[in-house]
Amino acid sequence: MVVIFDVDGVLIDVSKSYHYSIGDTVKKFSGVEKPLEELLDIKFSFNINNDWDASIAGIIYAKSNLNLENFKKLFKEFSNSLDKMYIFAEKNEIELPVYEELVDFFESRYRIHRLKEEMIFPHDVLERISKKADILGVITGRPFEDLDFSFKHFKLYRYFDYIITEDDIPEPELRKPSSYPLELFFKKLSYEEPAFYIGDTNADLKMVESFNRKNEKNVQFVLMENQHNKDIKTDIKETRNMLYRLYHANLVSFTRKKDKKKGWYIYYWTFNHKNIKHLNTELKKNRLKNLKERVKRESKSLFFACNNKCIRFDFDQATNFNFKCPECGELMHQEDNKKIIEKLEKEIKALEKELK
Repeated sequence: MVVIFDVDGVLIDVSKSYHYSIGDTVKKFSGVEKPLEELLDIKFSFNINNDWDASIAGIIYAKSNLNLENFKKLFKEFSNSLDKMYIFAEKNEIELPVYEELVDFFESRYRIHRLKEEMIFPHDVLERISKKADILGVITGRPFEDLDFSFKHFKLYRYFDYIITEDDIPEPELRKPSSYPLELFFKKLSYEEPAFYIGDTNADLKMVESFNRKNEKNVQFVLMENQHNKDIKTDIKETRNMLYRLYHANLVSFTRKKDKKKGWYIYYWTFNHKNIKHLNTELKKNRLKNLKERVKRESKSLFFACNNKCIRFDFDQATNFNFKCPECGELMHQEDNKKIIEKLEKEIKALEKELK
């Protein structure tokens, strides 16, 4: 099982850190103090996942002298990229700051507010998930420096196998809702099912849908509900979604009849007992494939950990921390993973024997 988390609004409550920083940044560069709820309305209505970009949108709004509803009508077609936001500003003779200057100021305000953050998922829940999942990961729009502070502060590094941040995204167009972050994640770590992405925005949902459509995969989106995302609707309700997954696995079949009075279709579902054995075989084959890929990765990569075994990094991840453990600060040493490989190979042999 693969479980991937967003950070802001999912793992960590940022309502008093990033959201406050948006308000501070808009006020700094517009000279106008707009209600924070209006700035957040713009961010979430237009699925502006990056808070630097959300600040640009807020500055345009503050300088437009329009009320919120009229601004949203005019701004809608320009809201889906940073370049278009700057075009909108130029057309309306609105002066915007140099983007790098805005980023520097925003981050300076975030460093003031970041100690106000709180964890949403408690450690005991993350501990249980990490024991059940084969791979636990993070895909976030945060820059690495911001994530690094919060993950050290809340001691979160220990749970996650792989993390993608803003620093890993080469172009703004490849941020969420682009499928690129998920594609990058599964290039590094093997895809296996079930796979889940836990997010809280439309950008998260669209990233998952785009990834599934382009790659013919089945990552399940789990919505972390909050006051800003009540309008988000997934394509299929959970019960129906589960039935369709069982149908594609040949575990259930259905007949469909049209209600003559109401005009809608009624589905009658039947459980196919005979196909359970076949599904079990397919699951074992899938597990075998994933184990072989894991052995390949373990054999080809170098892994590092401190003496306390706080967290395990591959070479690239370890270099990001100068080979110092982000949890305890001790020097990380190359790990001898022979026993891990032996354990995986033992499970592979057992599965191969069962599948003969």
